[in-house]
Amino acid sequence: MPVRKVRLAELVEDWDIYPRHSYDSGYVRSITDALVSGVPYPGVPPDGIPPIVVARKGMRIVDGWHRARALRRHLGAGAEVDADVRSYPSEADVIRDAVRLNAHHGRKLDEQDKARSALLLERHGVVVEEIMVILSMPAEKIRTITASPGRIIVIPTSTGEREKIPAKPSARTPGAQSPRVLTPEQAEAHKSSSGWSVGQTARALIRQISTGLTVAEYDPGGVAALWELHGVIEQYLERPAA
Repeated sequence: MPVRKVRLAELVEDWDIYPRHSYDSGYVRSITDALVSGVPYPGVPPDGIPPIVVARKGMRIVDGWHRARALRRHLGAGAEVDADVRSYPSEADVIRDAVRLNAHHGRKLDEQDKARSALLLERHGVVVEEIMVILSMPAEKIRTITASPGRIIVIPTSTGEREKIPAKPSARTPGAQSPRVLTPEQAEAHKSSSGWSVGQTARALIRQISTGLTVAEYDPGGVAALWELHGVIEQYLERPAA
């Protein structure tokens, strides 16, 4: 594959081909710190950051979102970096390469990432037997991820279509007969959610407050948010059970 210099500003982040459910800003900071200090970062070869893999059509990043963001921070968007620019016969081949490359190096795919990757591949006509090989997952687990209504949600896209994505634990509906369809507002909340269930979030807050770990005197913004949360919780608990 031809490796050539490209400007970071040319590279496009296309969420529609990204195998992960979100990018990791902490991972980007760690790579940036390593670049600044010259100290190798785990997962980055000592001879430097590997070339970013790019689809020639649209100059979309196929592999290397975190590296590209770290390089922009370190060098600026106008800098030139090595890129492995590839031509793909189809969009399905772009997705195949994106998932395969992300699955086998860099930050390890978590369960949400694997679910998103499997659904992306399925949407582009890739069969379960091939998804098994790309993700190194058993067929039964892939079928659970892509076909279990309680683990899947449907969100609206910018084009007006609907997209099936893995539900974070906070949005799962065990026993559902069909995937839950989110409103645009719910989809935004889901996107920014940590993924914890309501119970997990509540228990974490209880521990922080009851043990005195959180000090109100030094966190007036947190106190204001808790009063707002207090009102939301009252309204939530007054709703009849579904």
